[in-house]
Amino acid sequence: MNDKFADALIAVGPTPCEKYNCSNISMCANDVTDCKSFRYWVNNGSFTKVKKTIGEMVYDGIEYTFECFTTKTIESDVKRLIREIKDES
Repeated sequence: MNDKFADALIAVGPTPCEKYNCSNISMCANDVTDCKSFRYWVNNGSFTKVKKTIGEMVYDGIEYTFECFTTKTIESDVKRLIREIKDES
């Protein structure tokens, strides 16, 4: 096995399943399925992601362009989803 590949596998750290001690690990493995937290972690490479927004504003007749960086976590994303589900019920 390539040493760099093996190092990369170790460097990513625990999956959300391991970090949050999920009780569905064996069910997901048997059914070859995944949850929102696992997909979030795979797609972003971590438990957080940084979103860059570029905006514009006019102040005293001068146009300004700005960048805004926000950090989002699995926890905040899952809480938002749960809130939306409860609101629909």
